[in-house]
Amino acid sequence: MLPLSGQIAFPVCDPKRDTCDIWLASVDGSNRQLVVEEASEPAISPNGSKIAFRSWNDSTLGLMVSNIDGTQPQRVSRGLEDACPYWAFAELLVFHSTKEGPTPRLYTAGTWEGANGLNNVQDMRYHLQPIYGQYPAWVPHNRIVYKYFDQAGNYRGLYIVNADGSNPTPVTDNPDDTMPSVSPRGDKVAFMSRRTGKWEVFVVNIDGSGLKQLTHSGSYESGLPTWSPDGNYIAFVSNREDQWAIWVINGDGSGERKLFDLDGPLPWWERISWGPKSAP
Repeated sequence: MLPLSGQIAFPVCDPKRDTCDIWLASVDGSNRQLVVEEASEPAISPNGSKIAFRSWNDSTLGLMVSNIDGTQPQRVSRGLEDACPYWAFAELLVFHSTKEGPTPRLYTAGTWEGANGLNNVQDMRYHLQPIYGQYPAWVPHNRIVYKYFDQAGNYRGLYIVNADGSNPTPVTDNPDDTMPSVSPRGDKVAFMSRRTGKWEVFVVNIDGSGLKQLTHSGSYESGLPTWSPDGNYIAFVSNREDQWAIWVINGDGSGERKLFDLDGPLPWWERISWGPKSAP
């Protein structure tokens, strides 16, 4: 079994303060450090040097990007409803928001120097029509997998679409499928679903074939999958053993094991992120 590498960002929610904070740890749970207070939904950049997140601080509501250690924070969107950023590439995020209506829509936000949430955010459209959806995940070669909504707000499963909004194609057809994470090679999608009546982690090929349930959590639940930087493993959150923790499983469903305990539960709309350790 190959040793695991990289770092995992995860939120720790504090009900007394009614907010979350983002922490960073090595894959084995060591070297834990507080990265950002009053923030959640972390996403580590592909090279491990940056972290995007949703800020709950009254002065910076919206999406932010900082160095991986939380220094040099920069605001990249200004919508209270802007949520779940996902790195497209070095200086671009995709995310969803309900700031323009009750049904979530997809947007992009540039993170380049000078981006301020006013001159760098665009809603995704095709033929002038907005793209309705949630939890977008970037696929290599300029495509996006997301939880699809029709205009009336009905769930339809996971879809893949070109970055310009063209050619929307179903990947799955179950309305409970959500929170997709794309493998670094762009060939597979991990996601969580209540197909079995409770949350479990599944994987499917990017073309919709080869659907497989990875976790079998008994009376407990598992979700919030994220791929390892090398594309061989999937980390996820589970409340097994009456203890919330981050677990890992091989991409083929074998080798399941616990990585480290969490300090309390996570809502199923949250996110964890597994990224490489950046060069010093």
